[in-house]
Amino acid sequence: MTGTYKINGRPVSLAVTQQGDGLVVAVDGEEIAIEGFDIADGHLTFRTGGRTERAVYAALHGHLHVAVGGRCFEFSPEEDADDADGGIGHFSPEVSSPMPGKVLDVLVSVGDTVEAGTPVVLMEAMKMETTVKATADARVVEVRVEAGAMVTPGQVLLVLEKLDA
Repeated sequence: MTGTYKINGRPVSLAVTQQGDGLVVAVDGEEIAIEGFDIADGHLTFRTGGRTERAVYAALHGHLHVAVGGRCFEFSPEEDADDADGGIGHFSPEVSSPMPGKVLDVLVSVGDTVEAGTPVVLMEAMKMETTVKATADARVVEVRVEAGAMVTPGQVLLVLEKLDA
């Protein structure tokens, strides 16, 4: 698999090739050898450099969200249709959880106006904090979770109404 994608809005070349029983993943030419991996529902365990790592993932609206090693990444096609929204991703009125976890804080209320990239919900999964952001300039029309709630991947956290440009 080879192609150009966006990781957190930045275009990168990505190549995955099989090497023996493992894989070599190259991002902009920087290679990472994956010695073995196991995929389960919503998480991936892999071995690299003699260490075992675990990643949590969820696919939402054509984007892949991955949390690993205390960092979160959003993978999207390079030709994402709504780059006018600041390269953050295409607009969906439903803001969904990218992973299973706990809602630490809801940063907006019904009626609030947010800009693209504004943090709207703070989450925690496997002791890693993740900030869910608005994908466009919008108004919050519904909040479906509260601090302390446990959520599943794809669960709707809040609903937005896109503002006209």
